[in-house]
Amino acid sequence: MRYFRILMLGDEDDRERALVDTRPPGLEGWDFCASQGEPMAEHYPPDGRVVLSEKYGLRLTDFISNTLNYVIASTRMKEVLEAHSNVAVEYLPLSIFNPRQRLHSADYWIVNPIGTVDCVDLGNSEVLRGEETGLITFITEYQFLEDRLRDTKPTILRPKETPWEVFLDEPTARALHAMNATNVQIEIVPCN
Repeated sequence: MRYFRILMLGDEDDRERALVDTRPPGLEGWDFCASQGEPMAEHYPPDGRVVLSEKYGLRLTDFISNTLNYVIASTRMKEVLEAHSNVAVEYLPLSIFNPRQRLHSADYWIVNPIGTVDCVDLGNSEVLRGEETGLITFITEYQFLEDRLRDTKPTILRPKETPWEVFLDEPTARALHAMNATNVQIEIVPCN
């Protein structure tokens, strides 16, 4: 059993790819939900939108690179994730505007897996903790505990310790590879 971490910045060598670095307006403080696995549909505006960063290109890809820790997916990528999903996930429609505030595409979605899973092998992962609090601030190298995933086998998950990270199971990652999903960069996470 293996899982794959989605790298939110996508292909960092591709400066022509689109990148989002501002949250959708109109969420009045609920914008964190899509990066933490909290439900946000009831607070989501009917015209959800983001504006592309001026620092990067305008080329749209199946996965939109972002600094928000959102899974921003094209409709075709969303359909693959949705077809494979066996967990609660919100799919929120998203329009993307260029830096001049012109509609670039209305064919995108925020994919928000709801909840977290207690599956990180803290003893074998590389964990960074805050000096003052001792709380986990980041995990640089993950290992999962297979026995905590074996029964439910979630297709998409957020770890309890780092809910801003999103992971896919192997069949879902392979399905994205088979469809040639663009700008989807992943990192293998072993399970013990």
